[in-house]
Amino acid sequence: MPNLKEIIHEDIAALFAVEDLGDYTRVRGPYTYPDGDTIEFYIKETVSDIEISDLCETVSWIRMNTAPETLSDEQITLISEICEETRIKFDRGMLFALCDSTEGIADALTRVAQAAVRIADLYRLSLPENKPLHNRG
Repeated sequence: MPNLKEIIHEDIAALFAVEDLGDYTRVRGPYTYPDGDTIEFYIKETVSDIEISDLCETVSWIRMNTAPETLSDEQITLISEICEETRIKFDRGMLFALCDSTEGIADALTRVAQAAVRIADLYRLSLPENKPLHNRG
């Protein structure tokens, strides 16, 4: 019978699907946007480091689910704060973290995931009061 550590390891690994897409490796996991869409992450190995990003999908998701064409000043300020708190970068709409070895990939992916979930929730700032957050219907 496997020990608890082995069971936990297998269960957590089963939450993620990994797919090679050429230059990128796509990772799908248990993280979702407020409407239930799965958040995808992309890992790319460069000459000097490994980049884990959302390839602008979080900001695109916000824009598809809100009326304004651009992010509000309040949303931009909050995105900056979230990125600082999670130690990730935000550039041209893309959330990303860098690590210098494969040992840091899980930590970097978790930080980008946490930021993506928190940032996606910012779409609520543009909703009229009492409007449903999403239609599950």
